[in-house]
Amino acid sequence: MPGSEALQAAVVDMLHACPPEPELFAELMASPDMTQRLPAHVHAALCVVAQSGTCLPRVTRWATRWCILATPSLDVPRRALLCGTDDSRTLAAAALHAILAGDRQAENEFLEHCQATFDTLAFMLVRRDLLKRKKPLDTRWDVVAAALENIRSPNT
Repeated sequence: MPGSEALQAAVVDMLHACPPEPELFAELMASPDMTQRLPAHVHAALCVVAQSGTCLPRVTRWATRWCILATPSLDVPRRALLCGTDDSRTLAAAALHAILAGDRQAENEFLEHCQATFDTLAFMLVRRDLLKRKKPLDTRWDVVAAALENIRSPNT
């Protein structure tokens, strides 16, 4: 599967279900697929867990929505529980294309998604690109930006 979230889930499930053998896991994590697809901080953290030789707990901050055995803890951003970075980037690309084509309904749905799921990544990617292209943004963008900035919680 493309992206990093499903790969991260597979590794986390493996580390939860089986006590890691440090040498075998170090070899696995050194593969280009792992080093290129996983975010650097996630890769480093999972390597540390593997070197410890102990299983991850069932509830862990490294679990993703794609995990089958492990469960995401609540000390991650709310957005991460509702949509992953792969989803955010895919949605941002599709929304940008539709917005540039003048699709107001797609723009409305995108803004509603960002506000409802706290998807600051998708919002920031599209907004930044539109501003680079000097496209005017109406007040709805300011409202959503303010809502995303005003989220005050340890889970943001």
